[in-house]
Order: sequence, then C-alpha cells, then structure tokens
Amino acid sequence: DTHYEFVKVHKLNLQIVAGFMFYITFEATVVAPADGCSLFQNGGQRSQFL
Repeated sequence: DTHYEFVKVHKLNLQIVAGFMFYITFEATVVAPADGCSLFQNGGQRSQFL
C-alpha cells in the first residue's frame, strides 16, 4: 500500500529532523561555549561528522 509506505517514510523523516534539532541545540548550548566559538564558526567542520 503506497499510503502506508508514505507514512513510514514520513515518521522516519520526523525522527531524523528531531534528532538533528537536538544535535543543533546540544551543539549551541554545550559544545560551542566550551570551545569559546560560536555555532556558526564551527558549523562547517562539525557538519561532516553528522
């Protein structure tokens, strides 16, 4: 059933987005201040580890 497949993919996408948002929040609140750098300065190097 195509609709069921779509729902499965949609739920997976929501999980990925939620995980990504958590990663960004964690990065901005914990990692960036510890490094003494802003999230945007480090974003380029860190994104490859996602």
